[in-house]
Amino acid sequence: MPKFHVNINWKNILTLFIVGLLLVGCNVQANGVIAKEEGSGASLNFELVSPPYDSDIQQIIQQNRKNTGFKTVDKGSNTYVIIHLGQRPSAGYKVEVDKVEKTSDKIRITYSEKKPEGMAASVITYPAAVIKLPKTSLPIQVQKTN
Repeated sequence: MPKFHVNINWKNILTLFIVGLLLVGCNVQANGVIAKEEGSGASLNFELVSPPYDSDIQQIIQQNRKNTGFKTVDKGSNTYVIIHLGQRPSAGYKVEVDKVEKTSDKIRITYSEKKPEGMAASVITYPAAVIKLPKTSLPIQVQKTN
């Protein structure tokens, strides 16, 4: 009877496992259209963009992943807002978009940082969210709540 020999490359398996953890740990969450609140601006339609990102957006994410804050990019008929949480010590951190509203003089985006619940893999992550808006020349204000 012939013998079978399987050569397992543990380095590749470990790399795939870590990449999987990173993908799971960098989730974003939002509710699509946010309802208008009393005394605030009008709600604004937006879309959370999921990976894979186009090359311009991906480049900005890579260049700014260790920083906390946001960047805007105008592309075609859209404005993209990229929110970075910076470096985090484990998987499970998320950017949750709470509100996107338009006033007469600006667009205001509020978000919160959701921390992992329960056990999380100990791996460095760089959570970010990409929000797609109709192209605008209004200033964009991004605020963290919590």
